[in-house]
Amino acid sequence: MSRVASFATRDDSDEFTLLINGQQWRHWTEVTLNTHIDEYSQIAFSAPFAYDDEVFRDTFRPREYQLLHLDIGSTRVFTGTLIDIVPEISKEQAIIRCSGYSLPGVWADCTMPGERVPHEWRNVDLRHIANEIAAAFDLTVRFLAEPGAKFKQAKLDAGGQIQPFLVDLAQQRGLVISNSRDGAVVFQKSVSPGNPIAKLKEDRPVVQVVQTSQPQQYYSEITAFPSAKHGRGGSKFRIKNPYLATAIRPFAFEIEDTDPADAPAAAKAKLGRMFGNTVSYAIQGLPTIRDPQGDLWEENKTIKLTAPGAMVYTETEMLIRGVTIARNKESATASLDVVLPGAFSGEPPPGLPWAG
Repeated sequence: MSRVASFATRDDSDEFTLLINGQQWRHWTEVTLNTHIDEYSQIAFSAPFAYDDEVFRDTFRPREYQLLHLDIGSTRVFTGTLIDIVPEISKEQAIIRCSGYSLPGVWADCTMPGERVPHEWRNVDLRHIANEIAAAFDLTVRFLAEPGAKFKQAKLDAGGQIQPFLVDLAQQRGLVISNSRDGAVVFQKSVSPGNPIAKLKEDRPVVQVVQTSQPQQYYSEITAFPSAKHGRGGSKFRIKNPYLATAIRPFAFEIEDTDPADAPAAAKAKLGRMFGNTVSYAIQGLPTIRDPQGDLWEENKTIKLTAPGAMVYTETEMLIRGVTIARNKESATASLDVVLPGAFSGEPPPGLPWAG
């Protein structure tokens, strides 16, 4: 089997190159890359199953967690681990379906090494905690925003999952966790509205906008309570939803590992995520993997969207939460997952798209 891995396109800058353990491979039929502001990147690809080829069998060995890269043109867009290799054989064809995630994805599967748990940190900030955990996995950590105040106490118990532990701490500091294109762990804040990179309109059947709604996660007020071991009378903080006055739907939660003075930030962060969770929009069928500036579509930027069919009646600025880029022999397309601005910054959106 050949080991020159790419699909030529009309523009060499959109050429896809797939590498496994540093070796280029071709003959895959489709590649899909998913990136998000608050999740680790995921990749999936399929290829003919050449089970009678020795080189093929040596490369696609399950449970060896091979190093995986994807380049688009001269830009590296993914650095991660090949996780699953599944053969499918029918009368018509024999194929394999492969999937992987960015290098930090191991944190979603694993605990700390046994000799390092339980582990407790006192009076250190999130950067210190993240770097110490990353060292056990030979990962790099980058903070694109300040890590925030120190935690009085943070404990990772034996058997405790790393990713939920870090996500909880990051949310208390108004940060989200994802990865860079070269496989580093990234802590950052979401961008503020005001600098959209594109204006998009629903144009069926080519470009469609699909709304996903979770109304049961929408509340009239949010209250943060510091845990009993840190709290004191009057330390709770309540914030109201400025867009819901017609129903009583309170939500209260306890915050761990933080000072009572940080309760306002925790409550605001929860309010922002409420707006992000209650409604989102999938912009499907974009016929290009690049934005109007010629850059690859990327999360943590904003666009302006008009889509009456999805109840976005007026032009509304949205945050790109995630991007899906797909490539096959015929075309390269993109889809965007967008949410209301403020979903990760703790600020209510300036308005609701269905109110116009």
